Amino acid sequence: MSAPISCNRPSRRMLLAWCSLNLVLLAGCATPHYRTSPQFEDRLQAGMTIAVMPPDVKVYEVSAGEVPELMDEWSETARKNVIEAVRTRLPGKGQFIIREFDPSQSEAARAEFEDAVPLFRAVAMSAAMHTYIESGAPFETKMKQFDYSLGPLPMIRQASGADAVLFIEGVDQISSGGRVARNVAMVLVAAAFGVVVIPPAGLTAISAALVDPQTGDVLWFNQHGARGKYDLRKPDSAESCVADAFEYFITTFPAKKPGGEMKK
Repeated sequence: MSAPISCNRPSRRMLLAWCSLNLVLLAGCATPHYRTSPQFEDRLQAGMTIAVMPPDVKVYEVSAGEVPELMDEWSETARKNVIEAVRTRLPGKGQFIIREFDPSQSEAARAEFEDAVPLFRAVAMSAAMHTYIESGAPFETKMKQFDYSLGPLPMIRQASGADAVLFIEGVDQISSGGRVARNVAMVLVAAAFGVVVIPPAGLTAISAALVDPQTGDVLWFNQHGARGKYDLRKPDSAESCVADAFEYFITTFPAKKPGGEMKK
């Protein structure tokens, strides 16, 4: 896969809001629990070629004042680790074929992809807020009838030749030295008064949506996150997070060997 495609860089306020929202929505997601549209199983049984879009991965350093700062170098390292983890862990055989797709090979596909990324984020936020019990605001109709859409993606469909496209986004939070020291001091002070305090660890989360490019319908969606369990800057930890996020595909279509048949 070539160099990452970047969408318009969000403002600091937008970054803070996005990071905070992920904290709220994903704090309780300790195990994968995906959502699917009514036609997902039929589509899967009929066979499916899936184009994996370039993952968008951001790593933040969180200060003692709980202010997240986007770290470009860490983010690039984590992005590469997530890409390699997808290559290694996602199976691709028989009627289930996975291959990477670079939208920049077509100017029209690139533009459509950059427009689709914010839509994917909006869908991910809405799906997490309204279809996960942990969010505290589930919609009964959305729980029973998962029907989200990004809108048709004809240019990506034409350029990729795929039946479905997979969008992936990762967010990781790393505590600064000051935050770690503050948390240690908090624990020690609380212990001196006989109180047990568990300070919050950084959150790591992956959102993923399998989309029908012809209609834009989201066929499969998962948002998996945990505090203090993963570090996307580390290859093994990134692979573990990806494996947990895509547990359904890994268990349903086990590969003969890790990374055995995914095409680049």
